[in-house]
Amino acid sequence: MPIPALVLDPLGLPALPDSLLDAAVGPLPLPAHAETAGATYEADSCGEARLYPAPCQAPPYPAMTLDSGDGLVQAFVFNVYASQVCGTFGHSAAEAERRVRARFQVAEARAVERAFWGAVAGTDGIDDVVGQIGQVSLAASANTIEAVSLLEQQMATVYGGQAIIHARPRMAAYMAKNYLVEPGANPPMTAAGNRVVFGRGYGGIGPANEAVGATTEYMFATGRVIIWRNDLWVSPPDQLLDRSLNQRGLYAIRTYAIAVECGAASTLVTRG
Repeated sequence: MPIPALVLDPLGLPALPDSLLDAAVGPLPLPAHAETAGATYEADSCGEARLYPAPCQAPPYPAMTLDSGDGLVQAFVFNVYASQVCGTFGHSAAEAERRVRARFQVAEARAVERAFWGAVAGTDGIDDVVGQIGQVSLAASANTIEAVSLLEQQMATVYGGQAIIHARPRMAAYMAKNYLVEPGANPPMTAAGNRVVFGRGYGGIGPANEAVGATTEYMFATGRVIIWRNDLWVSPPDQLLDRSLNQRGLYAIRTYAIAVECGAASTLVTRG
């Protein structure tokens, strides 16, 4: 007679890698009025400082320039959800809720990154998020060294803060081989002091939805990213109860808004 298998307690969640949620400002509490249509705000991070002659230099002195404000930044809104089906026998309502919350926690960052890059139909991706601040398509890059140098130089011309370089995880090996990220740095940083996000949900497609090629894909650089989110909502355990199968279904849902400040740039990279 076979010996019954021992039922163990859950082993807890795995370690979560660095993600866009870590590199962004926030996540901040999402105002209730922004949950359906997003929000706008006036940025203070993108302005320029200009030079002027010293007082003792010979006149005539040039007129000072009055710069306009940094303009409005739009935060685009989307939803992320996870689901779980549990049998009513052997799983209490509390255990079913714990399981769907755990699934959401592990997969949350990857889903947010998919929405940010625009890899999911019906969501506003990076081409939409940065549309109102200007997205610059740079020349194609022969390798990751050229890609990083182009992206960092472009952001340095328009932004005084720390930029974020966005790339798919497979680019991490190429960047590390070429010493483009600081060895052992957590989070990943470039020699110029910019943050790198190897987003597990990033799609690698271009700003006009150009496809990933056999040897090519896109990398982006942006100013700072701001993320808002509301509290995680979990459906009541017996709301989706199938009595014929003795199964209950649960949803865990959260709403997000993402904004990008001070410009963005992209380049088509040949790996290697």
